Amino acid sequence: MSNWPFQTEGNSISVNQEMIHELLKRKNINISTEDADTVQTLGLKFEEQRYAHGLTRTEIGRMTGLASGFLCLLEAGKLLPSDITDEVIAVLPCLKGLLDSK
Repeated sequence: MSNWPFQTEGNSISVNQEMIHELLKRKNINISTEDADTVQTLGLKFEEQRYAHGLTRTEIGRMTGLASGFLCLLEAGKLLPSDITDEVIAVLPCLKGLLDSK
């Protein structure tokens, strides 16, 4: 059962399958240019902060419970605005700050 964007129990194959499933769900979804730019900027700022603190996505995943695939999609700017839920902001509050600063 999917717990996306949070980590689920399982082997690396099942984790990768879950991320692929999420990517396929996005295939035919169109978002506005403004939303796409916002998500792209959010991902770049998050990646900059992660590097500035010397953290890997795996370390952030362990600290927050977020799936490393979700963090990868975040940094790549491939999330949908609806993916940044209150639950995600609760474990990764810097996202709210990044959204507020845009």
